[in-house]
Amino acid sequence: MASNPFDNTAYPMGVPPHTEPIYVERDRIAVWVLVCVVAMLAGGTAWLAGRYLSDQTAPPRTVSVMGMTQDLVKADQATLQVTLVARGDTLKKAYEKLEGQKLKFTQHVSNAANGLVQPRFDAPVVTTIANTKPDMDASDAVAVYVVKVCATASLTDALVMQASKVHDSLKSLVDDGLEIMESNVFYQMSSTGKNREAMVSRAVTNALSKAEAIAKAGGARLGELHHVEHGFFQITALGSAENNLDGRVDAQGLDKVLKLGLKVTFTLR
Repeated sequence: MASNPFDNTAYPMGVPPHTEPIYVERDRIAVWVLVCVVAMLAGGTAWLAGRYLSDQTAPPRTVSVMGMTQDLVKADQATLQVTLVARGDTLKKAYEKLEGQKLKFTQHVSNAANGLVQPRFDAPVVTTIANTKPDMDASDAVAVYVVKVCATASLTDALVMQASKVHDSLKSLVDDGLEIMESNVFYQMSSTGKNREAMVSRAVTNALSKAEAIAKAGGARLGELHHVEHGFFQITALGSAENNLDGRVDAQGLDKVLKLGLKVTFTLR
């Protein structure tokens, strides 16, 4: 006779064997799968967020080059400097002789510059030396007074072109008895502002062409302008052997070479 399924005595303990363990195992697997999926999603989200933040905070890739350009211009100022010397066995005679030389030099410069320039004289410097003739004893030494003065004549505009001629013509004064210890003519630029503005633009263009070539060689594309840093600006005479980057001016030549360099940085894509 078959057992009554509603009879609790049909199964030991009143529950069919293996029923509860099957459901429990299935639920446990489902929970683990869900936990793993959630963990993977959370990890992936965190990784993507980290990459995004890293990309946002990392410095951009850049390339830096030196852009350079130069101009050839004429100086617009000239300065003639002459050191006059006068000697005399008395201080009075030395001063009188110097005053005569100063007057002669002033007239010469004024005539050469059509009366538009008058030289400026520094304060005279007096020194005393002992002059002993070959047939004299040391006790018979005669004091000789030497008076020295520096004259400066500043020439501008059209007179700049005459500065060299004025300087060369001083030989006639030397032949006429003028004592010149030293003479020089210097050429300067009164202003370089306009030149610099145009040169900066050209230097950046020069840097752009260099940076594009570098980016192309590296398999990248050039981005936007990132930073510009001043490099150097110098003025030298045409043909000068100087190669300095400290802005020093070579004042000897009338023709000037203006050189400008900028360090320009571009981003890379």
